[in-house]
Formats: sequence, C-alpha cells, structure tokens
Amino acid sequence: MKSYWWQLNSSNNKGYDAEFYYALSTTKTIFRPSCPSRTPTPKTCRSFPQWQRSFLKSELI
Repeated sequence: MKSYWWQLNSSNNKGYDAEFYYALSTTKTIFRPSCPSRTPTPKTCRSFPQWQRSFLKSELI
C-alpha cells in the first residue's frame, strides 16, 4: 500500500469512505478507511478506488 493511502487508512477518517477501500490478504476482507479495527500491517493491505475492484482484483476469491 502506498504511503499516501496508508496515512489516510490509519487516520480512520469517515470523509474518505467513498474515496477508497482496502483489502487484507490475511483475513480476506474488505474495509472502509473509517473502520475502527486494529491497524493492519502494510504488507498485507491493498487499496482500491471501489469495493468491487477490491473484491475482484485482490486475492479474496
């Protein structure tokens, strides 16, 4: 995950929920940037502009 997206992700700001989503390869789940869950390891994250892309292009299927 690029540093710009990582900073937005780790801020848990609801204003970015429509901007991008991120997927975790370890749990095979998709999150919004405002998710209050524990901050994941950057190497397990991939960011996507739309949740559909995060589902289709990540290794979640």
